Parts: sequence; structure tokens; C-alpha cells
Amino acid sequence: MPPCPAPAKTLVLFVHGFSSSKKCWLPFFKLLRTDRRVRAGFVLKCFGYPTSWFSFSVLKRMPSIRDVARSLAAELDVQYGEYQSIILVGHSQGGLVIQAYLAEKLEGRAYELARIRELIFFATPNLGSMLLFNLRRILFFFLPNRQETELRVLNEVSADVRARVSQHIVSATVRGPNEWPIPVRCFYGLEDGIVEAASAQGAFVDPIALPGDHSGILKPRSRRDLRYSALVDALTDPPGHRGIFEIARYETRVTVEPAQGKLVTRSAKVPRELVLNNKAVIFQQVRFSAHNSCPRQYVLSWMTRNPDGYLEAQPSHANEAWPKELVAYEEARYFTFRFTPKPDETYSLTTTAYNGFNEGNQTVEFNLGNDFFCKVYYFKLDLSSFARAGYALQPPVFSFSERAIQCGVPMGRMDIALPSETSPGVWELELAGLQRGVVDVEWKAVAAGGVGGAGPEKSGAIA
Repeated sequence: MPPCPAPAKTLVLFVHGFSSSKKCWLPFFKLLRTDRRVRAGFVLKCFGYPTSWFSFSVLKRMPSIRDVARSLAAELDVQYGEYQSIILVGHSQGGLVIQAYLAEKLEGRAYELARIRELIFFATPNLGSMLLFNLRRILFFFLPNRQETELRVLNEVSADVRARVSQHIVSATVRGPNEWPIPVRCFYGLEDGIVEAASAQGAFVDPIALPGDHSGILKPRSRRDLRYSALVDALTDPPGHRGIFEIARYETRVTVEPAQGKLVTRSAKVPRELVLNNKAVIFQQVRFSAHNSCPRQYVLSWMTRNPDGYLEAQPSHANEAWPKELVAYEEARYFTFRFTPKPDETYSLTTTAYNGFNEGNQTVEFNLGNDFFCKVYYFKLDLSSFARAGYALQPPVFSFSERAIQCGVPMGRMDIALPSETSPGVWELELAGLQRGVVDVEWKAVAAGGVGGAGPEKSGAIA
């Protein structure tokens, strides 16, 4: 297969904590910038904001965490608007800034979080910090600090943010205007006396202990340091989320050839005799990530709307299709393969379709769904039999639409030029980082002296 354009890099934006600065990330940056795995796929940037224990200027005020979150939102939109994949990394209060940013989007604009691939938190006080609590209350009664107040245990503003993130990010089940599932990885320091393990975990699952105290957790000494390897592993192989399928690779291969003669159907309720025009094999294969934790059933399917069409389907595993879906297959024009995926396992559906691609119906549609992240999507169209038989082939048109399946995400169609034929009548394409959408492919195979075209009817997979 010819090389495809390199996928766009993922932005990793680091947010420092209370009374800190961008410099806290230097130990990580010195190692990350020399790591080929990171340089190949990521762009590293820092977000800074005003923060200190005390401010004695009467002309300045300390911004609240929500103020800082709005500044973060503006920077993501204006300065980093071109990035379609973003990982947010926060240390201590920086993690709360990130959560405040998320909470505001959850008020009817959650689809704006589609770019956020993952959240990574280092020693974030998700339940507040008890360090010197009584002394802080007395001291900051005379010298108020809005950020310090929001870091306290039982602070109402921070509690509201945490509740929204817990309910509409961590526990989200679908992508919608008020909820959006995003994978989260959180770390805490084994010697951290400021943010204890329970607070670092909060509503998140599977926190990981790392060497160091509250600041030392950000000071890896080498690439072999557990603190460094934990961050790189999180960047390159994000954890799963129960609300989305984590797919390592999704393949669709469509092979179509001219056919002649007759066929008596076997699996239909009422056998039919077909006069054959074409035959196709549609192969769909999905390999799930080792981190996939979505408990829902996944669906691979195929259908033909041609009254003279006929399907024979072979799933790779036991079919958990609903009774009404099995009944639909009795007419042999629609087949559903429903299964509960296991992590790091591959599932496939092979469908043989007769008369599915007559002239005027040379098009396929794959509805990939709205609740997954696919690291690599691969498509292959094989019309080599038509080429050998002397048919005139027009280059296929491949389009991808990130259109909503269950929520109000704006529709957008993207036509993609397929690379040159790898061999006569064969085209291949790879895309990276798909989250939702529909794939459409149209082509024309015209017999010598014939007339062909693509009509409105489609054969295709429906999620």
C-alpha cells in the first residue's frame, strides 16, 4: 500500500498547580523532547496563569479557578484551534483548572470537548487538601486568596465542579450535549503529604502511585524512571472509558466482481432463483484495544436494498443478535452480528453479497457509530476482476462524515482522494484517530459499450 499522509499530531497541554509555574514541567520536557515516540506524534505546550500564596498589590486580584479555566478555554480555541486531538495534563490545582474548564462545557456544549482525547492528573486534590487547614483558615481570613479557598475540603464551588465531572465525564454513557466520556489517568505521590491518595483519586478509577512527594512526582531522573514511563504510557496508550469503545484497528475490505449464471438461495425462508450480475465479499474486522472497558454490545452488519440481492454472512464469534434481527436475516438481505467485545480481541464479519452492486448502485456506506475511538481505520476496494474483464473503471470517491448518530454534533462531510491504485482496480486508504462518523464510497464499473452510474440506493453497514 502506498504511504498515506502522516496523521496530525496530538497537542499535549500541561497546566501547573497552585503557587507554581510552567517551570515545574522542565524535568519532564527535557526527557520528552528527546524521545522519538513522543516527538513523532505529539506537540508539547504549557499553559500558565497568575497564582501565589499572597498578593499585596491593591491593583491586582487573584483569579479564581473558574477564571483561569475560562482563560484555558480561550487559549485552546484561539491559539490551538487547529489541533483535533488534545491531551490535558494537570498537576495539583492544574487538574482542578482542567475540570472547571470541562464543567462549563457540560452545560449544553459538551460536543466542544470532542477534541479532548484524554485527561492526565498528577497529585490533584479532587477532594481538597487538609494540609495546615486550620492555620490556612486563620491566615487567609486576613489575606483572602480565592484559589486557596477553592482548594479547601468541602468547598462548595469545587464540589459542584467535581460533581459535574464525575456524573457527566467519568460516568457518561453517550456523547451528547450535556455529557462526554473522556478517558482519565490519575497519579499520586507515595510521599505526598499535601494531597493524599484518596483525594488524588476522587471519582476516578485505578489511581497509580508514583515515587516522590507533591512536587517530586514531577521530577523523573531518566527515561527509566517510573514517573516518566507512566506519563509516556498514558500518552501513547490511553486508558479505556466505559462509555466508549477503544478500537486499535478497524478494517473494511470490499471485493466486487462480475458474475453470470443463476443461483438458488439457501438461507432465505422462501428459496429464490437469482440471475446473477455481480458478487461481492465484504470483510469487516475490529481489533479492540487492551484497555477497552466498554461493557456494551458492539455491532457489525451489512444489508442490501436490491430486491434481487442475497446475502450469506459468517461472523467470527457467537452471535448475540436480538430475535428480531435474526428474523430479518431470514429474507437474506440484512444481517446483524452483535457481540460483547473483550479487551485485546479481534472480531470479524464476512458477508458474501449477490447482486448487491448493480449499475446505478455501485456504492457502500459504513456507519461507524458515535461512541468509539479508533486508532487506525483501514479501507480497501478491490475491483480488479472488473479491470481484467475490460470494464471501464472510474476512480472511486471516498468521503467521511463526522455526523451525529445520537447527539447534536454538527455534520461535516470530508471528501478524501484515494491514493493511486496499488494495482489495476485496487485502492487502499488509512485514517487515524476517528471518533465517530459515516464512511461512503462510490465508484463506476461500466461494461464496454455500456452506461453506468451511482444512484441513490446503497448497500452498507448500519450500526
